[in-house]
Amino acid sequence: MMKILFITPFNLLPPYWGGGVRTYQLVKHLARKYEIYLIFPSYKQFKNKNSKRYQSELKKLAVNILEIKLFVKLLKRPIIEHLNPFFLFKCFYTVLTKKIDLIICDYPWSGTYVFGLHLLTGKPYILIEHNIEYSIKEQTKAKFAGLMKTLELLLCKRAKKITTVCENDREKLIQLDVNEKKISVIENGFDEKVFYPSEKHDKKIRKKLGVGKNPLILFYGKLDYPPNKEAVYTIRWKILPKVLEKIPDAKFLIVGGGYEFKIEHNSMIFTGVVDHIERYINASDVVITPLLKGGGTRIKILEAIACGKTVISTKKGAEGLVNELTKPFLEIVDNWDDFAEFIIKALNENKNKKIPKKFIKKYSWQEIYKKFDMLMGC
Repeated sequence: MMKILFITPFNLLPPYWGGGVRTYQLVKHLARKYEIYLIFPSYKQFKNKNSKRYQSELKKLAVNILEIKLFVKLLKRPIIEHLNPFFLFKCFYTVLTKKIDLIICDYPWSGTYVFGLHLLTGKPYILIEHNIEYSIKEQTKAKFAGLMKTLELLLCKRAKKITTVCENDREKLIQLDVNEKKISVIENGFDEKVFYPSEKHDKKIRKKLGVGKNPLILFYGKLDYPPNKEAVYTIRWKILPKVLEKIPDAKFLIVGGGYEFKIEHNSMIFTGVVDHIERYINASDVVITPLLKGGGTRIKILEAIACGKTVISTKKGAEGLVNELTKPFLEIVDNWDDFAEFIIKALNENKNKKIPKKFIKKYSWQEIYKKFDMLMGC
């Protein structure tokens, strides 16, 4: 049986953000076929959330979980956190003692460790691109964009295989002279056993939120991610006032963690991170993704569609997801006046739509990761 060292730069548990969901589903899939050693730093992404359920699921699949605890808090700084010498040592020790055959690099943020291992041991690696990281840094004018671009391109050049989540990202890498033959598109997806239309918890969730029968508009995501942070301010100042002019009792529900907004408005509800996001999707009337920046594709859109919800999105927010299967659920608009009008229209219709079987077949994780099997030579 092939032995794989899977290196991810973030504490994966619980997987309550898009990239974490994708990685978690991939690890579970691979564990059914290979011997997996999963390594990540121990610091928690979400301090108030328990990860035991997810640890248990991975352990049942015989995943070897290796949490790195030394120096993690000390080195929790931009760039420096990805240069933890103990992390690299643990990876190197695992490769040698467990006779690892293949390394998987999850995000370029794992690149410093993976590239070091590759040079020290000669082991091949697959690079998992959730989006093109340096491009997002350039869009948000973040620090170290040039350094990230250098690292990302170096990883691409040396990787045995590369996966992207959409054709747009694949084309970006090809334009940078990365060998197109080793780039495979493996889309984002959703868990069909979790995300489906259901009214079972609607009353409980709405009572908890204190919204009763008020129209409910949902935005969710990891809120320390700059494009998501920008989207929340856009909702407050560009979208909310226009919607309230027509539907005064509408409520905007913001779900996610990582950043605390100093916004106080009677029509905005911040929950922080929640368990069972699917219940909040189902309890809402419409889901929105007013993103102006970012990369990859939005898992939240697929999850919302899987629950039968209409999604109002910008062109950037829906990038890579507009096709005949998603179009009946998607409204694409970049003008904030029109964005608000589409929300009002969706609230007035207030009808869930039937999910085509073809959508489930195309975007369920089980189907998507069959492509990864082909990549692995199964």
